[in-house]
Amino acid sequence: MSNESVTSLEGTGGKGIHIQCDGSSYGFDLDILDCEEAKACIPPNPENVQWAERHTGWQKQIFPLPYRAMGNKALCYVQPVLIDGATSAKATTNQVRNAAAAIRHKCGAGGILQGGIATNIGKKKTPLLRGHGSAKGGDNKLAVIMAAYKIPATVQCRGRFDPMTSCEDILEDMPTTTEVEIFGPPSNTSATVLLPQAVESGKLVNQISIWFGPRF
Repeated sequence: MSNESVTSLEGTGGKGIHIQCDGSSYGFDLDILDCEEAKACIPPNPENVQWAERHTGWQKQIFPLPYRAMGNKALCYVQPVLIDGATSAKATTNQVRNAAAAIRHKCGAGGILQGGIATNIGKKKTPLLRGHGSAKGGDNKLAVIMAAYKIPATVQCRGRFDPMTSCEDILEDMPTTTEVEIFGPPSNTSATVLLPQAVESGKLVNQISIWFGPRF
């Protein structure tokens, strides 16, 4: 494990992004190209947005968490996470992209990339009109992880999804929890999530189906 501090590509008021390379926690020998693709999947935007857990009562528009961007081969992911007990954070997606790039730079010595986490991703101050001070950027309550992902051997790829944005809508809005749930049929009295279930996209184009027992 190693700790490094690098200067943000977007600017952090001189403090710099803090990088912790930790292959034991986030994986060794990451697929560099897939990590680059994962970073590229995060939409660039210089404007501050609010990051918060989905379905937690936030009335204003948020970037819903958990959120994970993966490369085309699903071998590497970039994931923004709330830290220090925060329930929300402010940051630009550009800061998230820059943090991922910083991990790639610092944890990829010798062409072998290990995973890591970036904190202190930036408090950029944007100058406003004269006499109006400046607008703050991120609040450093958001960290960024770059890590390896191992595809389960049971995953089977079939057919095609069209349009892809419909599947993204499902992932961004489906219910999530960190609590362990018991999935089972209605006959299982201890089940907390009854199966089968289907999570559909907004326009009913695609859906995720969850069922109990063999189906193929």
